[in-house]
Amino acid sequence: MAVEPFTPALRLLYADYSVLCTTPDGSISHDPEGLYDHDTRILSLHRLTIDGQELKFVSSADLGADRRLTVLLAPRPGGSATGPVLPQDAVEVRVETVVGPGMTQRISLANRSMVGLTPVLRMELRADFADVMEVGRPRRQHGEKTIARAAGRLELTYRATHGRRRLERGVRVITPGSPAPETRGGETLTWHLSLQPRTSWSVELVFESLVDGRWRGPRPRVATARRDFGHTPGGERPTVDSDPPVLGQVVDRAIDDLLSLRNRDLDGDEDDAWVPNAGVPTYTGLFGRDSLTAGWQSGLLGPAISRGALRMLAARQATEDDPFRDAEPGKLLY
Repeated sequence: MAVEPFTPALRLLYADYSVLCTTPDGSISHDPEGLYDHDTRILSLHRLTIDGQELKFVSSADLGADRRLTVLLAPRPGGSATGPVLPQDAVEVRVETVVGPGMTQRISLANRSMVGLTPVLRMELRADFADVMEVGRPRRQHGEKTIARAAGRLELTYRATHGRRRLERGVRVITPGSPAPETRGGETLTWHLSLQPRTSWSVELVFESLVDGRWRGPRPRVATARRDFGHTPGGERPTVDSDPPVLGQVVDRAIDDLLSLRNRDLDGDEDDAWVPNAGVPTYTGLFGRDSLTAGWQSGLLGPAISRGALRMLAARQATEDDPFRDAEPGKLLY
């Protein structure tokens, strides 16, 4: 039975070609949850446990379209109101997630109790490398999956050949600094910790994505003076003053939503043009008709999207007849 597509109950983070779809607590375990890159699910399972116990969701906050802070608790069993180990003596877990390209996570554990703890943190990972249109439906493509492990590194790759097309995808999990996890036991990362009272511990994990022979990793954020809509050189954008102010607030939010769809992987050398994704989570990348429509519909904000779409599509306009790609001379990319 086909699984219903992405629903409002799920949480999304996205940037460029990378999309993270999770439950509110940040875990990935069922369709259509996953970490996707270039329309392939490179993580189909992502679950944290402490001492074998599921973590309790406390809260989360989206700090942008591509980043989130999640707070979890690991309750300690066996406590009582009169015993030295109280029920409220839980381990606090904070997960800071940034998406694109791939994903970065910083996991922090804090011992809020008055006794020392020796928790065992485990991160279970799996990758089925399903095409985004296959998720929840019968699998149409089958390839070879390989697993490689090294100190502080886990690498999963997938290769498939379909006629003239060769697909290569992968995910590589790296811990840039210490402490490095154990990678024994399949695709599970394990840390054996010692936390003194009122102390904390953290680790950073980088999830890189393999796309047809090239590894894509998170890139540093660099402040630029690019003109988001090509309207003014100072990076300003149009605003709407209204009474009551709700109309202006709605327009401002709509501008933010449109900007969050900007695919910076497609940015060229021009500072006056860019291209939005057609949508998330299933339509990342350049779609000719959608990009052109978004450009003229947002013309009030400036010409940057129209410039980007026209330049990108003109450069990729078909010049030959290729039935395999459904290309004909003059036909635009879609």
